[in-house]
Formats: sequence, structure tokens, C-alpha cells
Amino acid sequence: MAMTEQINETNYQLLKTIVNHATSCVAAKDLSGRYLFVNGQYERLFNTPGEAFVGHTDADYFPAETADKFREADLEVIHKKKVLLIEEPVPIDGELRYFLSSKFPIFDKDDQLIATGVIATDITDRKRMEMALKKLSETDPLTEIINRRKIFDIAEKELIKSVRYNLPFSLIMVDIDHFKKINDRMGHLYGDQILRNVAQICRSTIRDVDDVGRIGGDEFLITLPNTSVSGALQLAQKLVSRIAQDELLNGDQDLPVRTTVCSGVAELTECNNNMAAIVNAADKALYKAKKYGRNRACLY
Repeated sequence: MAMTEQINETNYQLLKTIVNHATSCVAAKDLSGRYLFVNGQYERLFNTPGEAFVGHTDADYFPAETADKFREADLEVIHKKKVLLIEEPVPIDGELRYFLSSKFPIFDKDDQLIATGVIATDITDRKRMEMALKKLSETDPLTEIINRRKIFDIAEKELIKSVRYNLPFSLIMVDIDHFKKINDRMGHLYGDQILRNVAQICRSTIRDVDDVGRIGGDEFLITLPNTSVSGALQLAQKLVSRIAQDELLNGDQDLPVRTTVCSGVAELTECNNNMAAIVNAADKALYKAKKYGRNRACLY
């Protein structure tokens, strides 16, 4: 008997040492959500002795929203009695970190559920790299607004939502007047600055719920969810006016040069009820603005 107890104690110490040196957070909670055990990584992450966690819940260490999500996950493990693997954003000391967490049920020798366990691996660096790569794939590198693929993806989703809930939806297409001549006369670096200026003005003029993306050389598309065609036209006219008032110095001659744009406005209708049709309508309205002298906004 003494030998068995000695072996059990040795195994316990081995296991405890291994768990405490793990680089992942390891913890166990009772069925009411109170901590029974945390490993050394928990202590290092929170700079708090492990004993301080025992008897406390997540609400004592995390914001209410985070603690509630942790509890929901624990309850799912308790209810289903199965392992749950999830990615979790966790605010720690004012910094948002990301963890890949395996949450699992713990049973006693009689196969009765007595606790839940978690092994959470910090994947913050990987997650940040993924987000940076995602942003890079969705961003136009010159203007730093979203690119063609992303703006059309957003527009398609907004269109589907508008159709489903019977909401208005409009688009504005913007094209810089005589952009080729600007490049030929002033140089491509100056032309690039014009593109950046127009993108910045568009972005600063639209609402938070709207989006603007560069869809071609000197063309931009603006999505306007829950916006009637009259509201879209007002915004398009405001954009045209603001861009025409902006001055950009010519680097060679140090002279202010004004840029103008045309914009075409179209909305979701019974006839224009898909993205291709609405974009085509906005494009026709854009060419209508060009035909009537440029530096203006026109409706389809």
C-alpha cells in the first residue's frame, strides 16, 4: 500500500512539473465555473500565484463579455460532454491576445462528470500575421483603400441583405476627369498623388457603414447600404464639389492644380436587381456625366 501511494505521489509530481512548465495555459474548473487548478503559464501570464485563482471564476479576471463567452463554452462542454476546440480573443492587461483553446470534460473513476478542463495555446503572433496578410490581400497598395475584389464582395453582400429585408441600396461610380492627360503632362508620380487624394476625400466623406474601393486605374466604387437614390445623388454631388475644391501642388512648377471627377449613381430596382445590372447602370450614368461636360454627378 505504501509503495502504491509512493508511486502515485511520484506520478503526481511528474505530471505537475510537466504541466507547470508547459507554454500553454492549462486549467480546471468545477461545474459552477470556479477554478480548481491553473498551471504555471497562467501564473506567468497574469503575474498572479496559482492559488489565488482557486475558488474564483472568470468574471474575477476578465471583462464581463469575455467571462460570459468562457462560461458559455464551459456549459456547452458540460451539456455535450465532448471536446470543444475554438479560437478565442482574450483581453489581457489592455492587450487583445488570441488563443486556440481545447475545452474538455473531466470525469471521475465512476465516469461521472466532475469538472471541465482547458488547454489554451497563445496564437497571437500567428493571428496577427493572418490578419495582416488578409488586409494586404484586400487593400489597394497605392491608395490604401480596399481593392476591386473586396469592394465587389462587400457590395454583393449588402445587395443580398437589401433584397432580403426590402431596404434601399445604391452605388456611386467615380472616375477622374482626363486622368491620362494628367499622367502625360505631370508625370505618373503626380498622377499617383491625385489617386491618393481622391481616395482620401471619398473615404472621409462617406459614412462609417459605407465603403469605397478602387476598381480600376482611375475608377472608384462606393457602396451605400440603406440609401435611396436621392441620398446617393446628394453624396455624389458633395464628392464632386469637394474634389474640385482640393488643390495639389505641381512638384515641378509649384503651382496648384485642381482635379475634377465624374460620378454615376444607380440604385437597386426591380429591373436592376443584381450586382452586374446596378454596376452597369452606374457606369452608364458615369458616361452621361462625361457627355454633359464632366465635373458633375448624374443618375442612371
